[in-house]
Amino acid sequence: MALAERLLELSGVKDGSILDLAVMTQDGVSWWRRDDANTCNNGHSTIKVFVALCIGMLWDEKKIHLEDRAVDFFPTLWPEEMDVRWQRVTVGHLLAHRCGQAQEGGVGFEEEEIPDGGRTDLLTLVLRRPMAYEPGTHYQYTDDNYYFLARILEKITGMGLDRVIGERLGRPLGFRDFAISIDPHGHHLGGGCMYMRASDMVKVGYLLACGGCADGKQWVSAEWVRRMREDGYGLTQFRGSDVFIKTGAYGQGVAFSSKYPIAAAWHRGTYRVKPLPDRNDTMLLAFRRLIQEQFGR
Repeated sequence: MALAERLLELSGVKDGSILDLAVMTQDGVSWWRRDDANTCNNGHSTIKVFVALCIGMLWDEKKIHLEDRAVDFFPTLWPEEMDVRWQRVTVGHLLAHRCGQAQEGGVGFEEEEIPDGGRTDLLTLVLRRPMAYEPGTHYQYTDDNYYFLARILEKITGMGLDRVIGERLGRPLGFRDFAISIDPHGHHLGGGCMYMRASDMVKVGYLLACGGCADGKQWVSAEWVRRMREDGYGLTQFRGSDVFIKTGAYGQGVAFSSKYPIAAAWHRGTYRVKPLPDRNDTMLLAFRRLIQEQFGR
């Protein structure tokens, strides 16, 4: 049985919500897709691991530093009412969701209406959001942080996030096609809304499982991969295990083992069949069982 089909079997999901899934090992990619599913599906927040990897590549090249002040990249977009604490937010704070914002959410990327009807640059709207904590002292997950990082990538490279990902990950790893939603001003969102095949998304997980190495070349440093795992840059650890993950809003995910060369990725439908933790945990527990089968422990 192909590994993708075995992961599907281990998940026990029979409600039709799994659109596609993939498993990658040293033997290549195994991909399963529901007959009536789109080829590319919305991975929602799984895009954050792609953004973190691209930031890491620039960090390896010393084109960006974790201590860089985020607002210094965009001095003309500071609103008059910006909290002074924004001036102490660094790239590292954005990556780790430790800016000091008062509440979760964001400027409304996945809502029916965006604030201000799209007239104002969304980064200015981000900088208007209230702060409650000193940067670095409080964890608050929000899409704003990775939208900010996507804008920084655009500023440094002179390219949109889609081209940055395409050049630094897509061509080297052999992606077929993907797309990222843009805001009304033409900037890619960065915090969500990336449309991709699970068979391509899994390649990023496998790159991380192999310490940043693919096809005998070090595409991103092992040190950066370690920072992603240990400092929470686009990743979380699953229940203290060797599995690290980035999940999406409705049960999408990319996961890999930090001990063995194996990764998995999946898209589930955006309708809520079960509570989200259960939808994500179902796939992650199945992935852990697959690892045990493949590596005997």
